[in-house]
Amino acid sequence: MTSGAAADEPLLPDPDHPGVIVYTPVRTGDGGYVSFVGGNWPVTLTVACTDDGSVDVTFTQFDVVLADFTVECPADAVGIGAEVIPEEELDFGTIVVAVDASSETIRWQSHLTDPDV
Repeated sequence: MTSGAAADEPLLPDPDHPGVIVYTPVRTGDGGYVSFVGGNWPVTLTVACTDDGSVDVTFTQFDVVLADFTVECPADAVGIGAEVIPEEELDFGTIVVAVDASSETIRWQSHLTDPDV
């Protein structure tokens, strides 16, 4: 964990490398995103949050849950959780990341990266 971020500051540093698949802006409350993975390689899903609560994160592809984890969101710091989805579990196609926040005031941010790049 790091110190809390001001309302207009990112919760995660910009990964700034060619392996970034998705880098979301800071969002508040429930949300998520849809993206595309173009092959069989591992990806790392990272979610950061703050403002006193938690977020439940689900990563699915073709209606199969490939990752499901919870990140605790401290009131005065940034909580970070990550999970690697192995290449043998991924296929060419659309993925869905869903974030279920414990309250509508929870701020969160996510990035999806290819750790091998």
